[in-house]
Amino acid sequence: MESLNLLIRVAFSLFVMVFIVLHYTSICLFSSPRKSSHSGHVKNVQWKVSVIIPAHNEEDLIEGLILRLRGSSYPIHEIIVVDDGSTDSTYEVARNMSVNVLRNKERLGKPAASNAAVREAKGDIVVIFDADTLPDKDCVGHLVKHFELEDVGAVVGCAKVLENGFISKLVGLEFNLCFYLIEPFSDKFNFFPIVHGANFAIKRELAHFREDALTEDFDLTVNLTKKGYKIRFQPEAVNYVSAPSSFFLLVRQRERWLEGILETCVWNRGFWKKVFPRLGFLGLFLKALEYVIPLVWASSFSLFCISLLLNDFFLLLTALASVMTCTLTMFYAQFRSKDKMTCLLCVPFLSYFYNLFVAWLFLKSLVLRVFSRKLVTAGKE
Repeated sequence: MESLNLLIRVAFSLFVMVFIVLHYTSICLFSSPRKSSHSGHVKNVQWKVSVIIPAHNEEDLIEGLILRLRGSSYPIHEIIVVDDGSTDSTYEVARNMSVNVLRNKERLGKPAASNAAVREAKGDIVVIFDADTLPDKDCVGHLVKHFELEDVGAVVGCAKVLENGFISKLVGLEFNLCFYLIEPFSDKFNFFPIVHGANFAIKRELAHFREDALTEDFDLTVNLTKKGYKIRFQPEAVNYVSAPSSFFLLVRQRERWLEGILETCVWNRGFWKKVFPRLGFLGLFLKALEYVIPLVWASSFSLFCISLLLNDFFLLLTALASVMTCTLTMFYAQFRSKDKMTCLLCVPFLSYFYNLFVAWLFLKSLVLRVFSRKLVTAGKE
């Protein structure tokens, strides 16, 4: 019996170790951006582009974004700002910039504001930016070039976090993993790239957002993919975003994201069968595993400490291999982003405090869903 238990432990440890090492190593090896799809038989189209900016109390930032867009290297047909029930002078500032400004007397949320702007838009392609972002001058041009292929429904750009304190370092690490490893890997293998709502382009006829969704960008991702459209990732379409200004706001944002993802999964039960036709639910699991690298790091390091106390060689080997793999993966993402390596000093905090807290939020959201409790809507900023 002891030999059987030993054999089971060894087999399990080896399986976990090999699985984690192969999974994250594969992401690193195949995360280089896909080569351009342009070829001789594809015509170079000049798209008519409408840029939409949903805004709520953004009087200090909206002018800078509009000025940045006017310096775009790609011609923008129109800029539409939607003042979504602002209590400051967002509307007046945008009007003074001579752009098309729509106004909601009451705050309806970003999805409703975006839908209102889409109905007014005259462009073939709609590009949506959050009001607190700053896109590069070539961002729009890089986003629209993939629409020459008919099966492309949306293109998502790369978001880089403006560094401004400790919280921005945490968010920056998280975003670098997403946009320098996960999204390029997903794009290369059509493995469900996810639309990032602060920086993306979409064909106007497909631009409809579910107005009661907490995360309308994830809901849009699922629905586009279910309909057979491809979502492309364009790493050169860089947009600089701001991190939440406090830990409290970060928590509210992540709570909304997690509950929104769960909400969309409930609305679209079984969508993974269409999104991952060969893998099914396993594909959804692997996709989720890509986004929780710091959480895997924390779990592996905890297992490493426990195995030292228990003097268990096999657990020690598994934990050590997992910790090293996750550490090197995060190092590689930071290297690809060309950001400061000193941000990696935040890995223990990101892994233990932040990610374990996010895991708690996910469990709380799951419990709320099971017992039909109302999902939080306070974070719809």
